[in-house]
Amino acid sequence: MGASEALLQRTADDAAPIGVGKAAARHTTRHLRRRVAAFVIDTCLLSALIFLGAAILWAILGAALRFTPTDARLAGEVLFDARLVRVTSFAGIATGFAYFSVSWLVLGATPGQRLYHLEVRDEDGGARLTLGRATARWVALGAPLWIASSLVPGWPGVVAAMALFLWVACLLLATARSTTGQGWHDRLSGTRVVLVRRAHRVHAPRDRHVR
Repeated sequence: MGASEALLQRTADDAAPIGVGKAAARHTTRHLRRRVAAFVIDTCLLSALIFLGAAILWAILGAALRFTPTDARLAGEVLFDARLVRVTSFAGIATGFAYFSVSWLVLGATPGQRLYHLEVRDEDGGARLTLGRATARWVALGAPLWIASSLVPGWPGVVAAMALFLWVACLLLATARSTTGQGWHDRLSGTRVVLVRRAHRVHAPRDRHVR
């Protein structure tokens, strides 16, 4: 092999991993974008469900916050029903658990994930999640901080909400830097998010007979 042929061979050997690396990076970026978009949609849908549930509870049991004017200038006091607020918070937490864990258990994905053809499976990428594994993933996603921010009043609740935001940001960063596409919540719960291409049903053309 001549010098020019050896140089061309080395150039080809060096270029192949770079091309594969770029393709893998593009695939990882697209996969991460799908997951982020699905999470945003799930957050919006869950928030709507929680507000709807709170409105139904308040319509049945009475409003948790009431404003009572005391003079003609509408100055007055705000009545706060702590018991009803706790009931509403627990209902919201139960809704969040059902939305994520039950969706992963029964459907294999949340509504947002199904929209982007994503499914959550065990770490091997095969079987769907058990109830224990789905619950563990919900907890690792930041459920304890969300519960604390919902139930704990005052500054501790605010700190819990800020910690939840920071935890979600860390999960996103860990997922983006992972070679397997697994964030900390995936690794802690032994799960993996996979892309599923659902086959479209193809109808055979009908025979047209000339009569």
